[in-house]
Amino acid sequence: MTWNVLHGGAFDRVLSETGNLPAAFDALWAGVVASDPPARMRKVAAEIASARPDLVGLQEAALWRAELRDGSATIEYDLVGLVLAELRARGAAYSLVSLQASAEPTLPGARGSYRFADRVAVLARDGLAVSNPRGGLYATRLPLPVPLPGGGSFGVPRAWTSVDVELDGRRFRFLCTHLETVEAVSAGQAAELVTLAGTDLPVIVVGDMNSAPGDDAYELLVNGTSGLRDAWEAGEGAGLTCCRDSLTDPAAGVTQRVDLVLQRGFTARSAALAGADAASFEGGRWPSDHVGVVAELELP
Repeated sequence: MTWNVLHGGAFDRVLSETGNLPAAFDALWAGVVASDPPARMRKVAAEIASARPDLVGLQEAALWRAELRDGSATIEYDLVGLVLAELRARGAAYSLVSLQASAEPTLPGARGSYRFADRVAVLARDGLAVSNPRGGLYATRLPLPVPLPGGGSFGVPRAWTSVDVELDGRRFRFLCTHLETVEAVSAGQAAELVTLAGTDLPVIVVGDMNSAPGDDAYELLVNGTSGLRDAWEAGEGAGLTCCRDSLTDPAAGVTQRVDLVLQRGFTARSAALAGADAASFEGGRWPSDHVGVVAELELP
């Protein structure tokens, strides 16, 4: 299973701010709180518990901290922790087996400082034998006009994380990632991802690739030399996953298929969406702006 669970921060609005940045950071934090991460992760966990996948890749699995100037206690949203706690409450035993943070900025607002860690994570069903957790950042990054001492500029990092898995006497690698939204950058990261997936083991690559069929990164991953295949070939319909423009609009839809399960060395038996139907709109909001994807893959 793969799902971008939405960190909740409207960073695009901050990047377009030309005046009062502290107020913009306060507004960003207010948006995170309003998105109700605990309720959203409760629904994500319900979908995982229903599908019972062996492995789950999460993107935007953020850790948020707020330290306010009035001395109030730190508020914390650990999206991975929230999902795991809800899974345990449902009798679905999963563990965090690999985690990699990418961007980890501190955002100085007028009311306090907000600390954000953007993370990709792999959860595994308890009892599944996993080993060799790894993770890292792509060298290809989206440049931002933030000057650095000595010249240059700040680049936005994106991350990947992986584990090796043994199931029924067979070994394979499971890799979760989140690529950039800008096509020229995502294509460079996809080229790095092809190298990362170049193991002799069968491999599953899941994530928010921010790239749909026909885009450069997708074509490099699926129709290049990697040998990876899109598991949605076993799905029905368009398989759209992204991106709702509102969490609170029950009619908000998705128009792109950028959340992917790719594989090499398996046979895709089925693929379906999670959190896509009207029943997923609970408590006045969707669980994420993305839809999850669940695929059943069989080793020959």
